[in-house]
Parts: sequence; structure tokens; C-alpha cells
Amino acid sequence: MSDTSTHLGLPYLLAAQAQKHVTHNEALRLLDAMVQLSVLDRTRTTPPASPADGDRHLLASGATGLWAGWDLNVAFWVDGVWLRLVPRQGWLVWIAAEQAFAVWNGSAWDPVGVPQNVSDAQRKAVESASQGVLDVRDNFPDATLADLYDPLSMPAALVNAHGILNRAVDRCYRSQPFPNDRNRVEYLFDLYQSLLTPLVVKETCKKSK
Repeated sequence: MSDTSTHLGLPYLLAAQAQKHVTHNEALRLLDAMVQLSVLDRTRTTPPASPADGDRHLLASGATGLWAGWDLNVAFWVDGVWLRLVPRQGWLVWIAAEQAFAVWNGSAWDPVGVPQNVSDAQRKAVESASQGVLDVRDNFPDATLADLYDPLSMPAALVNAHGILNRAVDRCYRSQPFPNDRNRVEYLFDLYQSLLTPLVVKETCKKSK
């Protein structure tokens, strides 16, 4: 039997193993990082200077330094060190800086629920609102993304800028904005399910042969 679990690579406790709490805590730490996966952003190639414990980043291509070789993986800062989380096919991640989901297809992170037939006016509205978010963030040069997106202390101007962006993105899906975040997420998950279902059916057909 393998020393780690099949899907998440969690370490098993072994017979007659010393210091079992070390292995157990390692597994809990990995579960804490991977379950309900959410990252701050996905544009970094180098570690931030002052990460907060628990920060997670989806790394861009060309990662260097301590992140060298971790392209498109998740970097997790915990107990003073960076841990690497290698995604498995089907992993879903929430990207806080973009307010969007992405799913790992085995070689790339695909956006979930991308709207179709977006007009030039809608695209420009989203671009303008996105720039508005960046402009507000520039007003806080000494704050990290973790500081800016702390739900208890997020600047009011940034909350407002993201509200404008959310409404602009909502109109790419339908004429009226979503009434709340839950409604928006449910809509996106329905789209995700519509993308996933053909893959599940296809795989079932293969196994039945």
C-alpha cells in the first residue's frame, strides 16, 4: 500500500510509526490548504516580501526563486515556509483578485462560466471597471493583497470598485445584475456543471466498453 492517499497525496499513519502526530498534523495542514480552495491572485512569479500565514497564490508561468518550477501550481505560506500544492484534474479554485473561478484541466486553468457573445460595449465596461479596481488598489501602496481583501477591514473604496466590476461582469451574462453573491455563484456552478457533464458521460461510456 502507498504511504499517501490516491487523490490528494495525504500522508497515512503507518503501523508502529513514531510521532504519529507529526504525520497527522501534516495531513490536516494540507487539507486546510486544499479544501474550498481560494487564492489571492494568479499573476505572481516571485514570493511576496511579507506573506500572511495561510496566504495562497496560483502561480503564473515563469516562477522563479523559491517558486522556481512551480508554474501554475498553488503556493501556500504556512508556519514560515512555502508549500507547493500540485493540482489534480478537476480542481476548482476561487481567485479573489478576479472574483472568478477556474478549473484545472490537467495542463491549464480554464475559466469557469465564461459568458458568450459579449458585446464590445460590455467588454469595455468590464475593462473600465477592472482598471477602477487597480486604481483604487494603487492608493494603498503599503498594503498587501491580504490586507486589502481582509473581509473585516477591506477599504470601502475597494468594496465599491468591486461592486461596479461585479455589475459590469453580471451584465455579460444577463441583462440584470445578480441580486447577491449566492445567486451569482449558483449560476456559475450551473455553468460549470453543464461543462462537466459531457466529460462524465464520455468517461462512463469508455468504462462500459
